[in-house]
Amino acid sequence: MSDIEEKEPTPQEIEELSVAELFEHYPHIGLEKIRNLKGWKVDHKEAKTRVHPSITESRKREELRKKSKGTVITDIDIPFTRILWVVFQGFLAFLIIALPLYLVLIALIS
Repeated sequence: MSDIEEKEPTPQEIEELSVAELFEHYPHIGLEKIRNLKGWKVDHKEAKTRVHPSITESRKREELRKKSKGTVITDIDIPFTRILWVVFQGFLAFLIIALPLYLVLIALIS
């Protein structure tokens, strides 16, 4: 065997080249090892179906979200003065919007 055939692909080549291109340049490694180097896995239930690791990680996260229990907020500690201030600001905003509309409608009707 020559030196070229025994050579392993560099990490940069593994990242940049597709599985088919790696297999074309490095057929002595074998398709399964190339897939493992790329991080692809073959699903045994469905022949030749490729699953990327990020997809399996997102599936795991989704399952964990479904299994996890949500939190319930039972008590909110907000001072009354702050609530009163927000209500006052809402009332002022309503007046700022409502008064010009009221005046325009009165002017149009008259």
